[in-house]
Amino acid sequence: MLPWIVMKASAERGPIWTNRLQAVELLAKYQATNSGVGPLCGFIGHNWIWRWREKPVVDFLQAVIKDNPDHANRGQAIFSLGSLNVCKAENLAEFERWRSVPFYVESIGKFDTTDLTKWGDSKSVAEEAERQLEDVVANYADCRNLRPRGNNQEQPLLKIEAEKQLHELLHLSLGKAAPEIEAESIEGKKLKLSDSRGKITVVSFWASWCGPCMQMVPAERALTERMKGKPFTLIGVNGDGVLPDARRAVAHEKMTWPSFWNGKGGSDGPISSAWNVSGWPTVYLIDADGIIRFKFDGYGDPTSNMLNGSVDALMKELESGQK
Repeated sequence: MLPWIVMKASAERGPIWTNRLQAVELLAKYQATNSGVGPLCGFIGHNWIWRWREKPVVDFLQAVIKDNPDHANRGQAIFSLGSLNVCKAENLAEFERWRSVPFYVESIGKFDTTDLTKWGDSKSVAEEAERQLEDVVANYADCRNLRPRGNNQEQPLLKIEAEKQLHELLHLSLGKAAPEIEAESIEGKKLKLSDSRGKITVVSFWASWCGPCMQMVPAERALTERMKGKPFTLIGVNGDGVLPDARRAVAHEKMTWPSFWNGKGGSDGPISSAWNVSGWPTVYLIDADGIIRFKFDGYGDPTSNMLNGSVDALMKELESGQK
């Protein structure tokens, strides 16, 4: 019954969410040694990564790591705790960098950030996440990810999942140099991301089959118009497996900026795989030195504000010669 409350009930705040936390507390106290907790640990590491501030969640995973006799369960718990810490490090890095900038304050105004400063610094948390994920790779390479999956999907090895998280942490987090992209555009022209060095660059992963991606196009179009004559560029990465679909979308939506083509693999093509993109759209903001300074996925009014606000903040920084 307790796992059902955690995994099936509503995730929103309120009485039901309080019940979920109480269920996790009871699980940590009485069921941390249970041989069947692996799927629950996997669920938390995938579905609850934004809950890293919830002490019962962390306590439960730590109890499984410490006391569970099953090798696979311990590996799953370490992986999930590492995943929470990856999310925590990213949230802290974002907060440290942008907390005094108006667009960011407005964008996160509905969230409680008053206690973020007590959670340490992003660098230390990232190092902890790195140690945990490396532990999984080194000592639990034979274990499968026990997270519940539908349609009889094969459970991937924890080692592979942990390596993806490590790649994200070490190469795609805020403050890291953006990986090079060198590929053909949807028009068949050769493009390199590094050719935009010296400019504020938005890299937008989009596809014609992605509703939120297409909803974002008018905001992107307006941004490129507003930034004309400034050291700015927007570059897309298109996830249509059928190239004519991408070309039709570009023509219909009057997308004047270039887009790399992700190949016949569509959303699973080589560029999105190298950049660990799982949600569409995903947007990266890269400064004039090629450093990742902001990123988000999905689209709506808050993300439109973040897109414009983060570009304006970096443009102001570039034009003033500040860092």
